[in-house]
Amino acid sequence: VTDNEEVIASEWTTILIYFGLAAYALHLYFREFIDSVHRMGIRKFVVAVVIGSLLVISCNVLGGIIRAGVTGELLSQNQESVNTWAATFLAAAFLRYVVCVPIFEETIFRYILQGWLRGKFKKGGAFFAVLISGTLFALVHVATPADLIQYLPIALLLGTIYEKTRCISLTICIHSVYNLIVLVLQSM
Repeated sequence: VTDNEEVIASEWTTILIYFGLAAYALHLYFREFIDSVHRMGIRKFVVAVVIGSLLVISCNVLGGIIRAGVTGELLSQNQESVNTWAATFLAAAFLRYVVCVPIFEETIFRYILQGWLRGKFKKGGAFFAVLISGTLFALVHVATPADLIQYLPIALLLGTIYEKTRCISLTICIHSVYNLIVLVLQSM
């Protein structure tokens, strides 16, 4: 078995794990995912996905420019990983980054963790919930401290959007659209 075959097997294992976790999240919270969209209204939801996606993309571009100025590297290790996987297995990368990862990460970091943290603080619960869950989300995506410049604003923005709307489906869709755009750009 070559190193390349081991990497491919590892990536497929990761995809299967994310798929399983996303399916489990959908099983547990499907009703909330649907209800949160209906509470918002479909038209308002679609507009919020578009605006939220543009804001997240803007945060990524600005953060990436600043991070590149600090480190001299154009892409973070996370972006390099997406780029490599997209170039090798585009369909699998789509399943992983556009479908499974947003469902899993938004459920864990926004719906469960942020929701739990909000109730743990007497004063400023929403602020600390967004800050802590966003920081943990960002840390999962970074290889170097400089990468926080790019990922922390995105995480805080997604947390704030969830806090203001309490619509987990909204942050899942924004995260999916963002990842789709990154994947398309990386595969070009």
